[in-house]
Amino acid sequence: MQYKIREIKVNREQEEITLAENDAIRIYKTWKADRNEDVEECLESIIKVDLPNHKHKALKMLKDGIKVDGEMYVSFATTPGLMKKSGEGYSCEYFFIKESDKEFIDIFYDVISLGKLKEKYNTELCINKDIISRVGLAFSTGERVNIKCKKAILPEMTYTYISNYLQFAENEDGKIDLDNLKLEKHPNKEVEHIAMDGSGFMMPVIADKIEKKLNLKYKLSWVGIRELGVASKGLLVKFDFKKYLKEEHGLNKLIVKDFWGDDVDLFEVDVIINNSQVKWSKWFKNRDEIEELKKLEKYKPYSKLLDGFTITKINKEHPTKYTEANYQILSNLNLTPKELDELSKETEDIYERVINGNIDVIRIMLGDVARENEEHVLSASTKLHKLLQLDENMKNLQYSYKTIGNIVNKKVNNLAGGGLYLKGNYKVVIKDAFSYIDSLIEQKYNDKGQLIGTICQRGLKDNTNYVPGESGKRVLARSPLNSATELIKTELVNHELYNKYFDQLSSDICFYPFNDFMMRQSGEDEDTDISFVIDEEIIYNSVIEDIDKDGNRWYFRNQFDGAKPDIRLFNDDNMYKAILRTRGNLIGKLSNYGAKISNKIQELPCYDNVKKCYCDYRELEDKQNFINHEKIDDEIIKNHIYNKFQNYKLYSYYTLYLQMVAIDSPKTCVMVGKHDLEPLRNISLGKKPQYIYYAKYKKEDKLITFNDVSWTNSLLNNYSSRIISLYGYKARSINEKEYNNIHLFKVLTKKNDAEIKDELLQELSNLNNEYNHRRESLDIHKDISEIKVLLSRVTSKSIEEALKAKLNELNDIKNTEYTKIDIDISDKYKILIKDKYDYLEILKALSIIKTTKGNRISTRFIMEFCFEELIKHLLKLNNGLGTIYTQDENGGIRYLYENYKKVDAEISEVDLTEKEGYKKKEKLGQLIKCRVGKLSHKDLTDQAILENKKIYNSKRELLGELFKKVDVENGVYDVKYDYITDKCNEYKLAKSMSVYVEL
Repeated sequence: MQYKIREIKVNREQEEITLAENDAIRIYKTWKADRNEDVEECLESIIKVDLPNHKHKALKMLKDGIKVDGEMYVSFATTPGLMKKSGEGYSCEYFFIKESDKEFIDIFYDVISLGKLKEKYNTELCINKDIISRVGLAFSTGERVNIKCKKAILPEMTYTYISNYLQFAENEDGKIDLDNLKLEKHPNKEVEHIAMDGSGFMMPVIADKIEKKLNLKYKLSWVGIRELGVASKGLLVKFDFKKYLKEEHGLNKLIVKDFWGDDVDLFEVDVIINNSQVKWSKWFKNRDEIEELKKLEKYKPYSKLLDGFTITKINKEHPTKYTEANYQILSNLNLTPKELDELSKETEDIYERVINGNIDVIRIMLGDVARENEEHVLSASTKLHKLLQLDENMKNLQYSYKTIGNIVNKKVNNLAGGGLYLKGNYKVVIKDAFSYIDSLIEQKYNDKGQLIGTICQRGLKDNTNYVPGESGKRVLARSPLNSATELIKTELVNHELYNKYFDQLSSDICFYPFNDFMMRQSGEDEDTDISFVIDEEIIYNSVIEDIDKDGNRWYFRNQFDGAKPDIRLFNDDNMYKAILRTRGNLIGKLSNYGAKISNKIQELPCYDNVKKCYCDYRELEDKQNFINHEKIDDEIIKNHIYNKFQNYKLYSYYTLYLQMVAIDSPKTCVMVGKHDLEPLRNISLGKKPQYIYYAKYKKEDKLITFNDVSWTNSLLNNYSSRIISLYGYKARSINEKEYNNIHLFKVLTKKNDAEIKDELLQELSNLNNEYNHRRESLDIHKDISEIKVLLSRVTSKSIEEALKAKLNELNDIKNTEYTKIDIDISDKYKILIKDKYDYLEILKALSIIKTTKGNRISTRFIMEFCFEELIKHLLKLNNGLGTIYTQDENGGIRYLYENYKKVDAEISEVDLTEKEGYKKKEKLGQLIKCRVGKLSHKDLTDQAILENKKIYNSKRELLGELFKKVDVENGVYDVKYDYITDKCNEYKLAKSMSVYVEL
């Protein structure tokens, strides 16, 4: 279920946002129900507030609260994810709750910790890690599964692994030496690692129960979980460990010590987890205390929330075989231009076929693919999408070309930014199950009380991984990724024992050996962290490995990972200060630093005919006398890039180190300071690489201008130039292709014997002429033409960028004026045409007007105002059926390495024109959208009465209560209602609705 809450911006503007159900809301609903109060879909009492950048103002809000619409709200909670949110004028998002519900805060903290948080008040601990991060788990979106199961909560298991490591030199204080930043070699260094860091196992019977509770139509392999009371989180993987112990070891009983030192028989439990998953286990005496606390009278209303799990993630039935890459992966490989072009070939082929008008590829790109385990019922998000589902010949309309052109243009820009498709997918990760279980048979402990793990003979060998149903060479890539050696070469093995116990699992899981792979992937955890497992030979052969002249491999190790966190007295004042101290998002800035460094590493070589050597373009003695990289052998290019990596790896690793600190700062309270960025000051100078512009092209909150980037002779910059040069113009020019609207007008009269009145012809013709005249006579067209003329003559890059910015501004104004005209004509069309005539009459009249001398009916006019009439006619002609695509090995339609065939499907009916109209009017301020809850389901009338925060129909019967106060005076208004959702299409069943108030 989803809830509507308000987000309060820094300027006090309000925005309605959606909050998916989580444990915090479930506890709140239970608390309210215990007081005989209902919780509506529109949550008035909880708001999300953007905290201002000004530290003292933000602190005052957290301490004193905030007044919204005359109601006082007090600070409630935040999460590490919300702490990283930032924008213009604000940093950190924070939940507040109505002051009248203030007592719920204590109830909430009590329930989620079984009373332990109160005990920890005024004690010293890491506030960010022990409190804020753990409290934030209650806000994780997920479905509640109320099942009882016996769990063994074991101590953490550690193991050691020896390899050659590069570490930063330390100063006398044991900190990184910023005055003399350098890497030191530590050959054959033994390093301790955590086994199952955030992961555990569940018996198949538990997986089956969860599967049934979730109403899944496929088998469950793994789940991501949250658990109240003890702050549990992490990954549970289906594994019949009892069968394994019995059949492989001949055991029917295995006693181990749990986290508190008590005996537990693994044959008597259903789930094995460890204290790296149960974050507050250290606050309890034993497992029995946890269970006894749950039985207390005060927790009885919450009993269903304290047993079982909240499921935050599950495996897919059929994981995708191809995945869109990103520039972080491509920019950290030793690729040549030829190799990158080869990897890009299939993706380019798709966009080339779309540009050339291949209808099957166009429709699959739009999303017309049957979903697993669902009946073939088609829905459409756009008018073009729906039109092509019913009649593919409509692709040649002028309207279709313009829409497709805009879509392809975005995709081509994304491709230029590294968004090509690679074979492989993202998988959750977990360490070797057999080495873990075997290490429990003869338990050994270190001086910290942790279990000691060893690589067993039955387990995965070093430098191998296991994925159900897959084998062969692979590359492991984590996201975010900032340095070349985070990419790891491995081999997926066909393992007899793994096949026996895990072969039936889905292929979106990857088992790791007891080695240092996860540490090398910037400290990857197993609590549903994911790796992109890439099956591309070119990628595999392009992974950069740091090998010295003696053939020894060296790996970077951040020896400060897991450093001692900040310890302070836990109270409200210190908690607020800790939140404000570590809020904000430095990761994006560091990512840009990483992109600049990797761009320098991938600088392609030129041969300097003067110096007689290979060098970067900017180092040429004479830029008119050199051999460019196109004529240089791949081997030389690869050697050049590898040498550049050696030159810049110090800064690459340092950026990686800072990024790891920044990612963990909301948990550790250890921040990246200005002094920490000093070593990167010179290396990070200059603009971002050119390809970044395309990677961020028209992405929300990530808009950068071409002025922010610059071209250098690097691999991805040249690739982006090639893609834009080859396909950019073609994509943009789709909407200028020679179109053919004849088919549309033939369809209008097909099996249409309607008799037409002269009055209809006249009114429709007048409305069409008015529409065309008003659009064409806008004064702004002249200004736009003048800017385009100037752009065609300009030579200065800075002036060109200024003109482009002005052109964008003018186009925005033009589009706003177009929208106003659309709304006005739409309203007239409804009154003069739609409400007075049958749909067949309207369609035939359009055809007659089209053939009358002096008239001009555009496809845009028909699609904008007469679309629902056209669709109704097409549905009748097609007997309510359209077509959809399904994967089929023998299918004749190829798309991204897969074969498809076309099958019939029913078409769902949604009035897209009406919904578009609401959005346009709202954007222009001609109506206000109100969310209404506590519905009475009384009759809906065309006019409604707004009084304070309540809405009545014209009979003065209460319809419901407004979710938030709107800037509209009390009075009578014309209104429209929208209560239809994916799960509800009947007013009587709706729990809330949108009401559009016309101003």
